[in-house]
Amino acid sequence: MIRLKTVMTHPLLLMITLGLAAHADPTIVINEFAAINDSGLQDEDGDYSDWLELHNYGEQSVDLSGTYLTDNRKKPMRWKIPTITIVPGEHLVIFLSGKDRADPNAPLHANFALKGKGDYLGLFARDGLKTIHEFVPAYPRQKKDISYGLSSNWQKNPDKVEQFFGKPTPGATNGKSIAGEAGNVKYSVRRGWHKKPFQLSLSTKTEGSQIRYTLDGASPTEKNGKLYHSPMSIASTTTLRASAFKPGF
Repeated sequence: MIRLKTVMTHPLLLMITLGLAAHADPTIVINEFAAINDSGLQDEDGDYSDWLELHNYGEQSVDLSGTYLTDNRKKPMRWKIPTITIVPGEHLVIFLSGKDRADPNAPLHANFALKGKGDYLGLFARDGLKTIHEFVPAYPRQKKDISYGLSSNWQKNPDKVEQFFGKPTPGATNGKSIAGEAGNVKYSVRRGWHKKPFQLSLSTKTEGSQIRYTLDGASPTEKNGKLYHSPMSIASTTTLRASAFKPGF
């Protein structure tokens, strides 16, 4: 059985993941993050550090003590979260500055920073084995002072889970995404489980643009990725990212 997962991530970026890990208990997600923070949120030192926001979307408080954040799936226990409890609806900001500060009574800083070109980001349970939430295999290439994360209605609209946000909202509910303002890449097959191989077509309404795609989890660019010409056969678990590019767009 084949599972097709599609996520709109940018006006011209489509991520399709087969076999994407589902959210697991507890009810915590990495709701938003900024990987290229040039002039947005400042930390207590006045630095524009990378940051992420954890959100408890459930109805019970969640003890995160001893869970882990990481930017490397092979090293799930990269940074240990101290004694912290997140109440229902709360948003917790953690700086990804490399400063490694774990005083629960002060701003938290992980011991790593994010990569703007796209990378893995995950939250792991205390055993370092169970994934609580992750961006897998990698989040897409980021842009200066634009955050990335989950749409405000991600539970009700699973086809548009991950989005870019023109106005980052660390510590608060995510705002309006910028996806869809300039057109997007459309796909012919909906996400879900598929019993048989199928043909997948990609298209865009943006005239004069070209679609490029990758099959290794890397973010497609104008120079990186295969040029899309015709429908492709999907016969096994595959990670496909597709973007449409147009000069001057």
